[in-house]
Formats: sequence, structure tokens, C-alpha cells
Amino acid sequence: MRCPVCEKDYPQNVDFCPDCGTELKSEEKRAAKGKAPEKSTPPPGKSSKGDQQEGKECPHCGAVNPSIAQYCKDCGKNMEVTPPTCVLQLESGDTISVEKSEKWFGREDFVDHLSPDEAKFVSRNKHFKISREDEQFYILDEDSTNNTILDGEEIRGEGKKEIYEGDEIRLADEVPLEFRVEK
Repeated sequence: MRCPVCEKDYPQNVDFCPDCGTELKSEEKRAAKGKAPEKSTPPPGKSSKGDQQEGKECPHCGAVNPSIAQYCKDCGKNMEVTPPTCVLQLESGDTISVEKSEKWFGREDFVDHLSPDEAKFVSRNKHFKISREDEQFYILDEDSTNNTILDGEEIRGEGKKEIYEGDEIRLADEVPLEFRVEK
């Protein structure tokens, strides 16, 4: 298959051209209906020639893209625009960074920051998950042993919940964390 804008070849399982960001599935649908593709020019500094080597991770969705790609082949977002990250701040002032679009937290993530008496309340593998979709962050506790509390509300088994700057997370009502966004 070939991108109708920059004319680069791409695999069939790619939704967006990794070089110019054109949504490829919509182009295929237009072609199937006999409509001409919407043309645009590649971004400045991008040519339609050159080798594509794997190795550049999308900061939005984590997909691995060709090293020269400006736009992600999976989510179509500009990989040169860094999405916000977040940190969990403990009472001690220590922080734990969340640098990917999704991260599960368990006891191992806290052992360097909590006493053994506090750490025992955090589930071993998957106590809760922080995820990011575009600019919005979410927290999820599917089935921790001792619950997760978001601003006074127990959220275990309640599905993902929006989380905002300054929200308080309590693990087992014993370990307080403050959610902070870093742009």
C-alpha cells in the first residue's frame, strides 16, 4: 500500500502514515467509493524518500515507529509534541513519575518510598493503574486487596475514573498520594 500524500509505502496494518500523518484507512474508504484522496503536502523538512528504521516510540500511545516518523503510525499524533506526564507525590515529598501513557502500580513501585508497615497494604502486582488519553488522566482499581480511595470515594471495581491535578489517592486508606500533572 502507498500513502496518497507523501507516496511512501506502508504496511496494511497501519492506520496513519508515519511520515506525514495522513489517516490511511479513510483514504482507503474514499478509494473504495471512487473518490479521489484529499491531497496535502508533507510537513516542512519531510521528504517522500528515505529509509524507515524501527525504533522511535510514540509518546502518546507507546507504539514503535520508524526512526524518521513525525506522526505515529497507530494513533496519528505528532510525535514531536510531548504529552503531559504526571507524578504521584508521597507524604515524604518523594515522587514517582508516570512517563508512559499507561502504568500499573504495585508494591514494588513503593518499597523504596514506604516503610514495610505501610508497603504491606499495597497489592503486590496490580493495585491500581494510571492512564492517559490525550490530555486526560484516569485511575483504575480493578480488584486490589485493600482498595484505592480517590478524594474520599472507594473506586475498586468501579471502572476508570477521571483524575485531576491535586486529587488525593489513598491506598488501603493508609498510604496517601497526591496526583500532580507536569507539562
